[in-house]
Amino acid sequence: MENNGGFASTRSKLHSYRLGGYIGLHVRIRGDGREYQLRIRTDNRFDGISYRYRFATQPETWMNIRVPFSKFVPTFRGRILSNVPPISAEQIQQVGFLISDKQAGKFRIEIAWIKAYK
Repeated sequence: MENNGGFASTRSKLHSYRLGGYIGLHVRIRGDGREYQLRIRTDNRFDGISYRYRFATQPETWMNIRVPFSKFVPTFRGRILSNVPPISAEQIQQVGFLISDKQAGKFRIEIAWIKAYK
């Protein structure tokens, strides 16, 4: 398999979401049975530290996923980082999704909405 199947990702435009006081994200999503990552960035760099939360989808089934910010793991290019501070909700600037399961071919994920919760 060429490039071990690669990966695909998407993320929001840079925006200061001002989520101080919120404790996590609530996402309504429908997938294809594969594993994805919900990703957060707290700076404006294109390629820097991101915080990830892995989740599995059920084929063609809408799911609600509630993830406290404390469950996100700091990473850089897939490697888990240590000695990195936890997410500061006030600093969140991007939210995105990534698939990286080394399987070539089509995938499908739909996002109905993303909300912060207290």
